[in-house]
Amino acid sequence: MQSKTRIPSSLKFLLWGVVLYTIAYNILWPINKLLGHGAGIIGIVFAFYFYASTIKTYIGQGKSIKIHLYLFIFYALVVILRGLLDNGVTSRIIIDFITQKRSILGYLTPLVLLYSVRFKDIKNVYRICYYASWIAIFFVLINFKEIFLTSHVNLLGASWEDTSFQLNLGQIPGYFVLPSSLILLSYKFMPKKYLSINNLAFILSLGTSISYGRRSFVAFHLIIVVLWLLTYLSSNKTRSWKKSLIILGIIILIFSISFFMSNLSLFEIFSERLGADTRSGVEEYFSASFKGKPNDWIFGRGIFGKYYCPIASISEDQNYRTVIETGYMQFILNGGLIILALYVFILLRAVYLGFFRSNNALCKALALFLLASLLFLRSGNSLEFTLKGVMIWLAVTICYSKAWRLKLLNKHLLNLKTLK
Repeated sequence: MQSKTRIPSSLKFLLWGVVLYTIAYNILWPINKLLGHGAGIIGIVFAFYFYASTIKTYIGQGKSIKIHLYLFIFYALVVILRGLLDNGVTSRIIIDFITQKRSILGYLTPLVLLYSVRFKDIKNVYRICYYASWIAIFFVLINFKEIFLTSHVNLLGASWEDTSFQLNLGQIPGYFVLPSSLILLSYKFMPKKYLSINNLAFILSLGTSISYGRRSFVAFHLIIVVLWLLTYLSSNKTRSWKKSLIILGIIILIFSISFFMSNLSLFEIFSERLGADTRSGVEEYFSASFKGKPNDWIFGRGIFGKYYCPIASISEDQNYRTVIETGYMQFILNGGLIILALYVFILLRAVYLGFFRSNNALCKALALFLLASLLFLRSGNSLEFTLKGVMIWLAVTICYSKAWRLKLLNKHLLNLKTLK
């Protein structure tokens, strides 16, 4: 669980770095591009400090991890190298490196697997989740009129190319709240103020996702709620009648909100997009681009791999895309079926070890978080430089550790209730 060797406390640099990066390119950049780039670069520097110190400490310790984890890290680096060799280091590559969360920065996040996680690191993780919840709350409250009363009305019947920037507003709170839902899944040993703030942020984030018709984000919120309910219902200390009342109350609340607000334009966006097929066309172009190319299916096309897709493009240069909003296809585009299979295997094994082979609620909560991420793979989960992307590898690291799974007991987790 903890190494006897004194290890530099660098994880907080990565956590703050990715939070700052997310703020930079989702909140600051639309206001002032120079300010956004400046904050984003600082976040990247923080992250690289973590990577450098982690590799240095790892080599000095002489410890080892599972062979398939080494293989995943190695193959992720190969995907990056292929992209650089195929395209060279150009100004466009440098810009993509800085600004694209699914590019090189995303494929470096598995280096977290080399880090030796300590208990104070877990405290830092939950603190970051708490602060991230506050960021989401402030963002929604500052933009409340635009989110719930004004901007979303313009989305009714509008095309994607006309509204793509506005639609991102529906996702920004989720960038902070969804990874912070670890607080909700760890409710048994969280301070009350952490739970209160996270619950408020969760509700506001879900409402924002609904108002902008972000179906995948709504689905991820609901997956978290279902997993929380499963955790709560499995608790031996909660009486059956109390569980039934809580579930009944949640159902009544959902139906009441739906009934009283169903006629608002806020829900028309979601209703309009609920049955809309916005992915199959892109996925068909993706499949056509890979047709008859088995090597591309197996090994992918590198970190800057492209596929032909003229949908919503306004110029010939934009007919070739580097991003597809289907998580498992993004893996295939960059690293092929090899990296997708390794990723799914690693996360599934971590879920099994963390939930069924652990003696504490922390590992079980992290396992549920990984399960939610796997279920989200159809919509948009991929290797990315986001708080969720980093926390996925932290969760894998802990769930793979026998010390964390077997030596840490629930009584030790009571220390987390004193978090400030």
